[in-house]
Amino acid sequence: MNNSKNFRKAKKNDIWRKANGRCAHCGKEVKRARTLDHYIPKSAGGTWDSRNLFPTCRSCNEMRGSRKIDPRTYYRYATEEAIYDALEYEREFNANRK
Repeated sequence: MNNSKNFRKAKKNDIWRKANGRCAHCGKEVKRARTLDHYIPKSAGGTWDSRNLFPTCRSCNEMRGSRKIDPRTYYRYATEEAIYDALEYEREFNANRK
């Protein structure tokens, strides 16, 4: 495996630790079909910054689509630190759009 793939795999694993290996929305332990949900959707200008990404199972990610959510209530199984980071990302995102 090349360094780029190793980096992506390590980053994805770090993001999955935000909810201790569970879907940040439903709490289901996910071993396969692990997806990353953009808190601020890509369609709204959200980026691949790790603070903007939450681990979700495929069904929760597809169910949400690109609608706006409150991370404090939607990502019920995420760590407090992950929620804080997402809100910080949102403040920076909004400040840069002005």
